[in-house]
Formats: sequence, C-alpha cells, structure tokens
Amino acid sequence: MIRGLRHNHRIIFVVLALAAPALFLVGLSRRQKIPTMPTHPPALAIDLPVQGRPVLDSDQLWPGHAVTIRLFGNTKRMVLELVPEMDYGKPDLLVYWNEGDEDGLHEDASLLGSLSGRASRRFLLPARAAQVSGRLILYSLGHAETVDQVALPSMEAYRGDFLEEEE
Repeated sequence: MIRGLRHNHRIIFVVLALAAPALFLVGLSRRQKIPTMPTHPPALAIDLPVQGRPVLDSDQLWPGHAVTIRLFGNTKRMVLELVPEMDYGKPDLLVYWNEGDEDGLHEDASLLGSLSGRASRRFLLPARAAQVSGRLILYSLGHAETVDQVALPSMEAYRGDFLEEEE
C-alpha cells in the first residue's frame, strides 16, 4: 500500500511541476490591462477660462517627464495648465501646491485637483503663489505615495508679464 501511494505521489508531483509554470504563463498572457480613464467625466471637468498668452510655458520644468506647464493670469488670479504627454498609470493622481522649497507633501499644502489620462487640465492656484515660490506635487491616493514633484518659481519674476489687472 505504501509503495502504491509513493508511486501515485511521484506521478502527481511530476505533472504539477510541468503544469504549474505552463498555467502561470497562460495566466500572464491572458491578464487584462490596467483600466485608465482617458479624461475626466464632463460633469467633473471644470474649464477655467484664460486670457492672453501664458506667462510661463515650459516642458523643461519637470525633468524626466513629458509634461508641459503653462501659467496664465494676473496679479489677482493665476491658472496653471498641465498637459501630460503620457499617462502615469497611478490611481487617483492628485495635484497639490506646496508653499516653499521643501520636498514632500505637507499638511498645509493646497489641493488643486486631480489629473488623469493625457488630457490637459487647468487648476486655480492659491493667491499666495504670486508672492512665494512653491512646489507642484503629484500624489497617488491609491498608493499613498508622492509620485513626483517640481519646483514652481515665484511668480514675482513674471510680474511684468502678467496681464493687466482685471477690474
């Protein structure tokens, strides 16, 4: 009886040793892609109007990423436009503005909104951003981690380029 069981176990383990990797590879090949949303639903997308040419228009501020950053505004209202060339593939990507040059997300950081897909998004910057430099921070809520951050220079340097103040 024991010899028969050993023989059966040996056959079962050889079959499993050959079948398990094959089943694993079949599972990997049939895996679905991560679903992404190309743009925000129209009900959630807020279109902030901008006037004139951008005060800042650069795709060099965010090293290592193809993101164009445009800044429109005057001394009262500043609108930031982000145009990503790629989808980050991170869940619930949020954009924050943090006052100062310190790395990381702080408790007093201002939530600007969410960024998804490759569609351009406009965000209203806090009024304080005109006087002090800060950092734009991409934060993945799903992974609870900072994805990336970039220094945003003080807008005082661009004061001469601002549009005329609106009445």
